Amino acid sequence: MNSRPAKLGSGVACVGVMKNECLRIEDFLNHYRVLDVSGFVLIDNGSTDGTLEYALDQPDCTVFSTTNSYSASGFGSQWINAAVGMCDLRNRWLVVADLDELLVYDRCERHSLPDLAGLLERANLDALPCLMLDMYDDGDPRNSYVPGMSMIDASPIFDASGYGRDPSLLKSLLPATALAIRGGPRA
Repeated sequence: MNSRPAKLGSGVACVGVMKNECLRIEDFLNHYRVLDVSGFVLIDNGSTDGTLEYALDQPDCTVFSTTNSYSASGFGSQWINAAVGMCDLRNRWLVVADLDELLVYDRCERHSLPDLAGLLERANLDALPCLMLDMYDDGDPRNSYVPGMSMIDASPIFDASGYGRDPSLLKSLLPATALAIRGGPRA
């Protein structure tokens, strides 16, 4: 992987793998900047739509580039682990997200990711298990998503049914007080 380093600061960093995400990258970066990430580590997998160039223009993005097989990399996990090591991000809070994934949590409008990390540390947690909720647009082509548009505003619809509590799910990985959810459209 080739890289272009940026200053990442010491706070919560965001790491993601991307390919041809020019449509979403601006909103992705803005969303996490508002949540006060200290910087981004992005791994580009052969984008041809300007995604790589856009990322390289961002002063808070360390960008790696590879054209190797995504599936052979453990679907990006090997690249993420390598980038985390190369950027010395071990033993600190990270958000690992695809560029179409936005972390939304209770009171995120008022509390930054460093605030959330502090709350988790005070609770002796080293991770935030959370539900991935797929969001959709209304299907009207007149409301098509355009670059820079808020993905949250553009996709206000989600499947409210099909989820259920499953206390046995990931029992060995979650603290006793955690709530495991199973279901949704990907189940």
